[in-house]
Amino acid sequence: MPDELERLRNKIKDHEERISQLEDELSSHSTIKSTNSMREFVEKINPSNHEERALAIGYYLEHHDGQENFSMKDIEEGYRKCKRTPYSNMSMLSKQLREKREWIMEDDVDDEVKKFVITAGGEKYIEEVLGNE
Repeated sequence: MPDELERLRNKIKDHEERISQLEDELSSHSTIKSTNSMREFVEKINPSNHEERALAIGYYLEHHDGQENFSMKDIEEGYRKCKRTPYSNMSMLSKQLREKREWIMEDDVDDEVKKFVITAGGEKYIEEVLGNE
């Protein structure tokens, strides 16, 4: 009986180690998948300018990453995830998205950082592009 107990303990220990390795692998792949997914999504939108690219990134952050809102710093980081050079003047881009296109609107100020959400018009634009594939 003691041999059987030791065998079971060793088997449990082996399973715990394998599960831990699998969990580590999954967590490292999810970061890669998230980055690739954003990039794939933005490429699917096929933006022709910075306004469209920033909108696609914001839409992805809200609808796929589950963010309630986003900052222009989040958009800039999205450019990097998509392997694109960010727009040189993010505050100007924000203004264009808000005033010219009306695709985003201010949502909140968190720690002195403006937060934005996609407007109904911005969502409609992305969803029409996705519907025309």
